[in-house]
Amino acid sequence: MSVLYIKEQGTTLRKKDGRIAVSKGSQDLLEVPVDSLENVAVIGNVQITTQPLHLLLDHGINVSYFTRYGKYLGYTAADHSKNVFLRFAQYDLYKDIERRTSIAKAIVSNKISNQIEVIRRHREWDDSYDWRKDLKEIERMAEKVPEKESSNELMGIEGIFSNIYFKA
Repeated sequence: MSVLYIKEQGTTLRKKDGRIAVSKGSQDLLEVPVDSLENVAVIGNVQITTQPLHLLLDHGINVSYFTRYGKYLGYTAADHSKNVFLRFAQYDLYKDIERRTSIAKAIVSNKISNQIEVIRRHREWDDSYDWRKDLKEIERMAEKVPEKESSNELMGIEGIFSNIYFKA
């Protein structure tokens, strides 16, 4: 099972013989059997017609909607879940605060590592921008992630990193 991310701007999802077809204009880009999907993420200016939406919902597949920049907007949910046991496991994990915080720390740490790499690899810096200063600030603050004890603290530090990263 997998998640289908549709982020090519201007594409349309259609139903095609029990499959989800992704096209742009008259060009078919992708076809995926609906049985191989767990979720569909629609990112930005992507259209989904009624027929594939009904097909997905009939198979217990939710469709999540995001802005072009990744901000979560909402979702269309099937009346039955494709994997109820996964949901039970997620609820159990949610109740285990220590484990939940540990996973959140790993996610934030990985995000920060990826942001650092993107900044380091960017070769077209404007001479007026001192990216090394921001990089050092991110690296200094990254050392504080293991000290954080709550989701709120982690979200706060992740927000600070994101502000520095997007400024860069």
